[in-house]
Amino acid sequence: MKLRWSLLCWQLRQVSVVTIAAMLLSVWFVLTYHDPLKFDIMTWAPFFILAHCSLLTWRLGRVRSRSFGFLYGQGFSRDTLWLHTMLASGVSVLAVWLPAALLVWSGLRSDYQEMMQNYWFPLMAETEGAFILWSLLAYAVLLPVFHYCWIRAAQPTRGTTGGFAIAIGAVFGAFSIWNSVRVPDMPTWTVLLFAGGFVLATISLSLGGMRLHRRLEVI
Repeated sequence: MKLRWSLLCWQLRQVSVVTIAAMLLSVWFVLTYHDPLKFDIMTWAPFFILAHCSLLTWRLGRVRSRSFGFLYGQGFSRDTLWLHTMLASGVSVLAVWLPAALLVWSGLRSDYQEMMQNYWFPLMAETEGAFILWSLLAYAVLLPVFHYCWIRAAQPTRGTTGGFAIAIGAVFGAFSIWNSVRVPDMPTWTVLLFAGGFVLATISLSLGGMRLHRRLEVI
């Protein structure tokens, strides 16, 4: 499938405000957060990622908007439109995640905190890499789920209830499993089983969303 740069740029414009705002907030938070970074509710990172994914899929999935109808009237195949929607989401995620990752991995965050006389640094700087990896995993799990949900909710034969129910179930399930795998002395096979379930669900919902998207009705 050929990459259409004009289509990708169109999709990116739909989420430009969300991307820039999330990137600035992410950089500010990672640079100035006083305690060592951990991926838990105390840092609000899971809620930030949840909000970012929600806004991305809302902006790109406004089925009844004029811009959405215009885009679907330009002769692109449904698979092409779906692929570029996913690519635009991925670019937005990387634009938010990568600057924060570079701040942590390059040591700039640690240097700044040490300059601010934070007693945690540089001693605890090496522990923060897991925060970045957990954040990327959360995006990889939630974003395909949310994309599937808006496509399902837009189906005339499916209705919105099923899509929203899946979204809510996915969020609670992801948080529950995440808390489970962080329990001390959790067997390795259990962690791998949960990870495999995440991968399988992500792939299945991505493929299911693409197939549903072929039957999407645009008014």
